[in-house]
This record gives sequence, structure tokens and C-alpha cells, in this order.
Amino acid sequence: MPALDHARAASAAPAARLILLGASNLTRGISTVVDVAQQLFGAPLELHVALGHGRSYGGSSRALARTLPGINDCGLWAATSDVDCDIPTAALVTDIGNDLFYGAEAATILSWIESCISKLSARRARIAISMLPLMNLDRVSRRQFYFVRTIFFPGARIDYDTFNRRARQLDAQLRALCSAQQLLLIEPRAAWYGIDPIHFRARAWSTVWQAMLAPLVAERHLPQASQQAFLSQKTAGLRQWLYLRSRAPHERGLLGFTQRRAQPAGRLPSGTTIALY
Repeated sequence: MPALDHARAASAAPAARLILLGASNLTRGISTVVDVAQQLFGAPLELHVALGHGRSYGGSSRALARTLPGINDCGLWAATSDVDCDIPTAALVTDIGNDLFYGAEAATILSWIESCISKLSARRARIAISMLPLMNLDRVSRRQFYFVRTIFFPGARIDYDTFNRRARQLDAQLRALCSAQQLLLIEPRAAWYGIDPIHFRARAWSTVWQAMLAPLVAERHLPQASQQAFLSQKTAGLRQWLYLRSRAPHERGLLGFTQRRAQPAGRLPSGTTIALY
């Protein structure tokens, strides 16, 4: 892109503000998520993303030497609290099952999700919630469950039966929440998963994120000219993935020290900004 086009993209008003709440699936596929979002909503976008391997909605979570605050209490909410913002806003809530591994009751997890939904509603966001992949519970043996728990959540102690019971309770409660508040409900599909029952297979990422984000596109969100212009561009591939994965979040603990970084952490040639929390 010529330098003049870069300058124009950087100064253009955002086509939409997109708030994404999730954990490892969102982290692994973040470059694809950004590409799909720009294809659907247009560019540039203002992206606010709470993610991270093992991320909890309600409490701090740790992966190796890194800790992150709970999504419900992270800096994203202060950064998007400008109530007079007139940018069309959409939000996706996904990767909800982690807190089951941490031993949280279904009602407790639901209260954290309800708090996030309340905040998103205050930001006049069009909201979609991704359901738990319950179809995978039916094909995962006890041995496989404990293997997944040990590999991805080494400190977890929840047993197979309790996990299954709470997962089904949480799924039912999330469905009731979506019905009561008229939220968009995204059903996971078996084809999105391979041997790993909790992470999307990489070759399905484009399909997955299209299915997750497309329902959020309302007519008021979609500037057709911008969308069609972006659809003609090629994705940035590995370079963009490495760039996005190397960005630091607003706050994290690393080796016992607290790190803070100004946001947005990234800006793409299209003018899209990415703030991480």
C-alpha cells in the first residue's frame, strides 16, 4: 500500500467497534479473526480484545509464568466507557468453559457472563454468545477428560462427572439468558474440532470465525463500499499472525512482575487498531 494510502487509512473513522471476549481459541486464531472481521464489517475497525490461554471470566488466570486478570475486571471496560461514542458496536462472548475446569459453579460463571453482558449492553453493542461444545462431552472418555485437564489446566481438580453436570447446567442457563435478553446464540459444530475437544482445528479457523461474527453484522454496521474494497485484498498471513501474537496486553503479570502497556497495542496498514486486555 502506498504511503498516502497508509495515511488515509490511519486517519479514517472506524467502520465499527468490535469487542471480543475469549480465551485460547480467540488467542490462537486472532489473525484470522481480524481478517474475517474486516471482511464483514469493513475497515478500519476499532478492536478491543480480552483473550489469553486459560483465561477466566471471573478471576485471575495463570499460564506458565504469565497471569491475567479476569475478563470481568480487566481494563477493556474503562477503555470503552465513552457512553457518547457513536461508532456502531458489536460484541462476541466466547470460550466460556474455562472456568468449569477451575471448579466454578455454573451459577457463578453465569453471574460473570451476565455482568459482561450488562456492560456490553450499556455500550449499545449487538451481542452474540458462543455456546459450549457439549457434543464433544458425549465422545470424550474419562481418560481423555483427565488428559485434557492435566495438559491445559494442570492445577485443576474437578472430576469428570461434576464437570459434565456443571457444563450442561451452564449451557442451559446461557440459552435462557440469550432468550431473555434477545442475544444472538452461536451453536458450535462438531466439524470445527479434531482430536482436541476444546480447541478449533486450525484449518477450520476461517469457517469458525465467519460463523461466529457474521450474525453480528447488522445493516447499520456494514459500510458496503469499505467492505467490498477490503474483500479484494489478500490476507497478511504469517507476518500478521506473528505481529498480533507479539503484542502485549494492557496488564499482565510475568515472572512475578506486573507489566502495563499503553493500548491500542497494534495498528494494521488498513488503519484497524487492536487493543488487548
